Amino acid sequence: MLILDFSGSVRGQNLADMQAAVISMLDAYNNAGYAVVQLVTFSGNANIPADGGWISVADAKAYINGLTDADMGGSTNYDAALAAAQSAFAEAAGKIPGAKNIAYFLSDGSPTSGNGSIGIDPAEQAAWENFLTNNAIDSHAVGFGGASTTELEPIAYNGIDGTECPALDATTAGANLTQVLLDTVAQTVPGNLFGSLATGGFGADGAGIVTSLTVGGVTYAYDSNNDTITGGSSTLNGHQLTVTTSQGGILSVNMLTGEYTYLADPTFTISYNEIVAYALQDADGDATSGTLTLNVARDVKPVPTLLDNTADVYEAAMSTGTNPDSTAEVATGNILSDDTIPAGLSLSNVSIAGGATVINGNTITVTTAEGNTLVVDKITGDYTYTLNNPVKHLLFSATGNQVTLANDTFTGGVLDGWTGTNVSNKNDWLRIDGRGDVATKTFDFGQSYANQTVHVTFDFKANDKWDANTSDSFRMAVNGVEISNVPYGKNATDTYSFDVTLDASGKAYFELTASTNSNKEDAFVDNFKITGPQLVPTPTDVLVDSFTYTVTDLGGTAYNSKLNVSIHDDAPIATTQNQQINVPQQDTNLMVILDLSGSMQGSRLAAARTAISNLIDTYNGYGDVAVKLVTFSTLAQEKTSYWMTASEAKAILATLSASGWTNYDTALAQAIQSWDDGSRITTPPSGGVIQNVAYFISDGQPNMNDGDTTVLANSNAGGTSGADAGIQAAEEST
Repeated sequence: MLILDFSGSVRGQNLADMQAAVISMLDAYNNAGYAVVQLVTFSGNANIPADGGWISVADAKAYINGLTDADMGGSTNYDAALAAAQSAFAEAAGKIPGAKNIAYFLSDGSPTSGNGSIGIDPAEQAAWENFLTNNAIDSHAVGFGGASTTELEPIAYNGIDGTECPALDATTAGANLTQVLLDTVAQTVPGNLFGSLATGGFGADGAGIVTSLTVGGVTYAYDSNNDTITGGSSTLNGHQLTVTTSQGGILSVNMLTGEYTYLADPTFTISYNEIVAYALQDADGDATSGTLTLNVARDVKPVPTLLDNTADVYEAAMSTGTNPDSTAEVATGNILSDDTIPAGLSLSNVSIAGGATVINGNTITVTTAEGNTLVVDKITGDYTYTLNNPVKHLLFSATGNQVTLANDTFTGGVLDGWTGTNVSNKNDWLRIDGRGDVATKTFDFGQSYANQTVHVTFDFKANDKWDANTSDSFRMAVNGVEISNVPYGKNATDTYSFDVTLDASGKAYFELTASTNSNKEDAFVDNFKITGPQLVPTPTDVLVDSFTYTVTDLGGTAYNSKLNVSIHDDAPIATTQNQQINVPQQDTNLMVILDLSGSMQGSRLAAARTAISNLIDTYNGYGDVAVKLVTFSTLAQEKTSYWMTASEAKAILATLSASGWTNYDTALAQAIQSWDDGSRITTPPSGGVIQNVAYFISDGQPNMNDGDTTVLANSNAGGTSGADAGIQAAEEST
């Protein structure tokens, strides 16, 4: 438990010294084993910054490193500090059961205010020591920067063994606060070495001495007659030699008895050996020598080893999918099956970007943004993932172009979503009153922008009330991390430009602070613009729900790994297919009734020849073809008395010529008569069919007829006009 003086006198070098010393001490305890921290700060009053429980060394270091002179101020009230410390220690969350309890009270000055009397009076001291005893707490009181150790004495007490302890003085010349604190760690951390160089005694001759000792290349000789030790260029009175080794350990040897102690540097992390050469002599002068090797090692804290896990679910197995009878929309397993978890540790949390986590007893339930759920047993690690809803199978990639994602100009007196105490719009600028007022806003660009880097720019100015000595500053944090803390003087102006990485949900939470000493020292912001990559969606068959699961050790250090659940799309799948289609043979009886009147001469007849020839080839491709060619002009005729083959018909086409009138009656009369000529196909092919097709081809209206409107005859008795021009209704029915 750290009880730290935050009074006004701690600003400047005193704050820097306290920060460095406490950080080194925390590292030493963390290296030695699991450690958690409770923080109490005091000035005129006392506070518990981490109210709600004990925190990890990492979190405590982050808090201490973030302290500035602006956090210091006020008087020094020891009474309030001890009262808050008792409340803080009682908080159970995060505390390590069975661990050694140590308290550090650091102050740079005497108390200047109190709850009743100033300072700790005898009754208050008794109550404090009773608290320390009841809770087995070893309390160190440390003065630095000019503090009076007299005022600190009542606070220093070892409640573990019930002994009074002196306050530690880091204010004297040559004293170093960091070393003072580290020395307490060396006394506290178990594993120091004890023994005797004369392991078998000094023999039958009785008493003897250690005549010399060599450590780190320096030999120390003991003169028993004068009771002095000479080593290097110095001489020490007495027979107790204390040496700081090159490894930072402290070796203390009694040259009369050979008994030694060794205190390792509390900050060491890597095992090492200390080599000590020595010489012994007994009472009658018998001499011997030897080497002492001190093997210095520290038990390694067991830490979790976590490996990523994978699982698969399928949208096809959902009730609306293509395979609803399947159960593949559910995946089960054990999230810790491949992990090494030290005894006493278990899952502490599971989360997913954009989702919600609920912990109820030993059950952790995570609901994704799409409504799908992961239920995990904290103790066993067993999990069940259920795909309740389909997801959009899209991946987003950057095009290489930058686009504007947000642009707050505060035009028209609006705040554009910024909020905070004493935050307003003045002349279309965002105004933040001084004395620590904060303007905040969350920018949410959606899950597609998760962990993307965006660029931020904005204009800043300060009013004329800011201090000329730049003791006032403008601070900015994004997602809880301070990225700028710049001092400014009066009427300062600046343009900020920096990159920010969005969180796992595509969000950025901005905090803009006017860290000044007066609420009249206003900060102004305008043209707050965020640009980022242009993203385009690309369809994908598999989308992954990536869950982060956490195991926290006894010191509050979190270890993370992943459960990646692949969601397979229930989309149509195109495949390459080969289908065999068997078309049955289709034989054709093809009759062509062709106009060879005089108007068909030249190009018209040539075009007809080509078209009819292609027509014959087409039908011939379907199967066998029999062709009957009937030509007409003034009268009609068949070119053969039988149905021709395709080649015969094409040969006759080439010989045709045109002349005469156009007589439709005679054409149809001849066609009817010629249909029953020989060689027409009458038997269907195996598995096939016969089709009968006729084409009547003419380039003009009829100008000759057979003279009878009721029947068709191959004659020109009707001449060129009259009631029988063309095909009449009765003739059509024939």
